[in-house]
Amino acid sequence: MGGQQLSMGRTSPPRQVDIAIIGGGLGGLALAVGLHRRGLAAHVFEASSELRKETSTMVGLGPNALAALGDLHPDLPEQIRQRGVLNNNVKTMNFPDGADNPIINVRPGGGGELCTIRWAQVHEALAQVVPPEFVHCNHAATGYDEIWDEQGMDNGTDVDESATATTAMASSTSAVRPAHRAVVHFRDQPSVTAKLVVGADGVFSPIRAAMYPNDPGPRYLGHMNWNCLIYNPGGNTVAHAHEPGQLCIANNGLLGAGLIVPSLFAIVCDAGGGYTFWQPPPREANGTGAAGAATGGAPNGDSDASGSGGARRGRGGQGVPGSKARVIERLQSAGWHWWLPLVEATPESAIFERALYDRVPLERWASSGRRVVLLGDAAHAMHPMAGQGARSAFEDAHQLTLALDALWPDVPTALERYQQARIYRHVL
Repeated sequence: MGGQQLSMGRTSPPRQVDIAIIGGGLGGLALAVGLHRRGLAAHVFEASSELRKETSTMVGLGPNALAALGDLHPDLPEQIRQRGVLNNNVKTMNFPDGADNPIINVRPGGGGELCTIRWAQVHEALAQVVPPEFVHCNHAATGYDEIWDEQGMDNGTDVDESATATTAMASSTSAVRPAHRAVVHFRDQPSVTAKLVVGADGVFSPIRAAMYPNDPGPRYLGHMNWNCLIYNPGGNTVAHAHEPGQLCIANNGLLGAGLIVPSLFAIVCDAGGGYTFWQPPPREANGTGAAGAATGGAPNGDSDASGSGGARRGRGGQGVPGSKARVIERLQSAGWHWWLPLVEATPESAIFERALYDRVPLERWASSGRRVVLLGDAAHAMHPMAGQGARSAFEDAHQLTLALDALWPDVPTALERYQQARIYRHVL
């Protein structure tokens, strides 16, 4: 995601910390908020030169996310509601195959149970309640080691740093006895030792790669995706898109028992602050579709410097040349001409294009030494669905905070409690 960035953490971090959170996205900052609120000093290490301040992404936060955020910090739910918008109604437009006109249904939004909000506004709300001296940018993690001290204690208490130490990468043979600490390594920066390292570093997580060297890596889903935020006060200043506070969902099927499941799905909605968010139906890149996903395929250019657009590396790009034309072609091929005026009114510089990836589910999110654990997309990246990834990350942060608050400094036991709470919930 591209855009402006927020300056934080210009001082050098300490070489030893209690908790090192790798990744300054939504999940990492949410965890830092909850831990600091409970008196646990957590340092955030972000790969980028600054925390991101503007993106082209919206998230939809439901009751589960708002409840988790509220327990992490009591001021957060109201901050989110003020910065976003509570949906007062949901408009569904069903286009069964072959139909020229949609079947339209408008229903109440459930008493404000869903708040749609720009990703950047959520991020800013979180960043404002993390002490800036605990956020360190320009720290791109490359991996970690876990340390087993011959004279160390297993419950997380301090030991003499001069004691003889054995360094080992996570392996099944070390699972019998928890490690004493972990050392996280960074590109062009000194390593940092911590009692706990949390990999909240996204779908391309280096921490996960170090934890599971034989993991197949991010799995290409065979889809290209576009999303955009356009300043469109009232939902109709630039182009008519929605009513204030409205969430519009379009698909090419009917939902319900005995009815077909839609294969095309798109969203237009009020994102708060006068912004409209739109996300058209994804396109199958290379014609690979599910087959490409199942075989770990990659879009054109994923490993080729001649690739273009969001397909080049899978991480996406803002204002990629030709992205607007590709969106228009996708809508025309789907027969969704009603959406064209909104896209035509959108500058290409505002469109974010990317290839979509997820991760194969893991049976465990913690290292064998139980000093390193995964959170958010690093643990369970999923196909994007209007903020479900963010909601899951907030639940992760909440449960890990509760476990550490109850059991600190017994990190290994806290990680077991966290995994018991979250892994089953995630695979439901």
